Amino acid sequence: MTLATAFLLAISLGVTVFANARFNRLADEARAEWRMKLYAFISNTEWVRLVERPIRRGRAVYRLALPVVATLYVAAAVYLVAVAEPGWVSAARDAWATAGPARP
Repeated sequence: MTLATAFLLAISLGVTVFANARFNRLADEARAEWRMKLYAFISNTEWVRLVERPIRRGRAVYRLALPVVATLYVAAAVYLVAVAEPGWVSAARDAWATAGPARP
């Protein structure tokens, strides 16, 4: 059950990041089309002030929060795996140590 929870956390994070990236791309494409067809009467300066700048601010908050949340998700998943498989931590540490560059 603990391993399943760790797996679910990792999958949830991946799906969320992928879905958010896809949504943002689709929204950008739609907004570019709307700009030309529906809002052509708005000047570029007003468009940036009313639409682009608020979206940039919102995305900046998301991009700042994403690494923090992703780190917490990964830490929780690693912790759950370590609880379920205690020998995994030392095996991973040993594998990481031997995979590094050769030392003189």
